[in-house]
Amino acid sequence: MKPKIRLFILVLCAGLLFLPFFGCASVRASDERGMVPAPQIQTQYIPNGTIIGGAVSLGQFNMGFGHGENFSYGWCVREYIDPNNGLCAGYQGNLQSYVLGNWLNFQIYMESQGVDDNPVVYINCSGDVIPIHLYNCSSYDMVTSDVTYVGDVPTFTNVMTFHDIALQTPGNDPSSISLVFTQHFIADWTKLTVGTETYANLTKMKLYYTNQSEVPHNTEFSLNFDYNVGLFNQTPTEEHGSVEILPTSINETGLSFNVTGTGGMNYSLADVTLDDNYTEVQGTNQVQNKTAIVYFAPRLGGGCKCFQRFTNLTYNVTTAIISDPTINVHHASVPIGWIPEFPLFLILPPFMIISLLYVITRKRFADKL
Repeated sequence: MKPKIRLFILVLCAGLLFLPFFGCASVRASDERGMVPAPQIQTQYIPNGTIIGGAVSLGQFNMGFGHGENFSYGWCVREYIDPNNGLCAGYQGNLQSYVLGNWLNFQIYMESQGVDDNPVVYINCSGDVIPIHLYNCSSYDMVTSDVTYVGDVPTFTNVMTFHDIALQTPGNDPSSISLVFTQHFIADWTKLTVGTETYANLTKMKLYYTNQSEVPHNTEFSLNFDYNVGLFNQTPTEEHGSVEILPTSINETGLSFNVTGTGGMNYSLADVTLDDNYTEVQGTNQVQNKTAIVYFAPRLGGGCKCFQRFTNLTYNVTTAIISDPTINVHHASVPIGWIPEFPLFLILPPFMIISLLYVITRKRFADKL
């Protein structure tokens, strides 16, 4: 099967898997408290050994939630062996929403590929590039909090951690960093806001040049992150299935997706903001409001690349960095008093399997372009 046809089928299947969930919830009596109904959360762990599209899963944590008939979300952190790309690890988020008669799927993911010459996380020091491969972590996990309310709006957090990611060093001298990705969810009536905080712990990091000599203390370096994002219309038609929606606008710190509805009204579908402010931690001190280099570019094979460059860090002085990008996804209103009647755990396993298949296929398709 041609890669482009396989890509189309997988994305279409991912969208169709959500339709029974949305159709099986009902509107209940009005909530006298005036609160936004709480999202329903389900978590799951898929053990080693599952074969997915020729790839062998080495363990996957899943989290998903439903919010009304018009919105659902899935997030996973995983490690697997792909026959073409070798050992891989990373995370992915899929946000399904119903807007203007269409099912839309917003995606964000970061994936370390075993044979990828362009690492998604790396350090640049005096011209030397030091890759940080997520699959070199000692372990990874995901923890989801309970729902709490701030005023009338439900919130919760999801924390994914890659522990002690080993860096290349000469001999047996250990060096590692830990990465913590925290999603802060605010689930309002017609919009989900996701604060995607990144915390990089550098306290165990030792840096070496390619000639195996240690980088001198107080040397300047940068820490770099590359994200992939995209938005797809997953409402099938006679001519096509899933169709990529190109960003309406791209600026220095974000991108947005808009459509024009009936009557010429412009409607916002989703937007991503990578704030160029971040915090550098130096032991017990914090240097706030430092400026990162942020930019966006089209991705080969579809979607966009988001780049964050945390510059002007100091070796053996900088012990951590903290940043907090924001994602807004819009959807039709959640019914007052909504309570789900479809068990979310029935939809999580096939959706997350399709998500992994999608990323594997999209990577292979992009490599052939």
